Amino acid sequence: EENLGWEWLFGAMIPTGAACILSGEGKIAGKSTLIIQMSLCLAAGRSPFYDCPVSRSARTLYVAAEGARAALQNRIRTAARSLGIVPEDVSNFWHIQKKSANDYMLNGRGLEKMIDQSGAQMVVLDTVGYFHKGNENDNTDWKAHVMHPIRRLTAKYGCAFVLVDHQ
Repeated sequence: EENLGWEWLFGAMIPTGAACILSGEGKIAGKSTLIIQMSLCLAAGRSPFYDCPVSRSARTLYVAAEGARAALQNRIRTAARSLGIVPEDVSNFWHIQKKSANDYMLNGRGLEKMIDQSGAQMVVLDTVGYFHKGNENDNTDWKAHVMHPIRRLTAKYGCAFVLVDHQ
């Protein structure tokens, strides 16, 4: 497999220092569950899918801006159990936002502080519309309010971003 100079968190799926989008129809279950499972596997240093190598454990920061934090924690425990992962075994590698977190904006200091404190190599933003004030359907706004801040953060921290979004 040709790597084209990328370092991959997941073989040929998620490169370090880049942004990826996981999108699907709104209110259809599966996007968040899939990325929770993938990020838990990354933290545990194991492949989430057949022929999708993970070379090492990597720190993950999962920031969920919609829904209740307690419900998210329950989903994480359920996903970990279904994968045979003990959450305590990956606690140094897998982080969610603190209960007191309220600054999720891509241009805000709060999100950057979360990335810095977690040492994340992959940051998941679920759902991306909550992380910026621009119009999601406007290309100029998307570049200014999403891609430019993400490029700045990837340059500073070297982490990958996975943006969960609705179509």
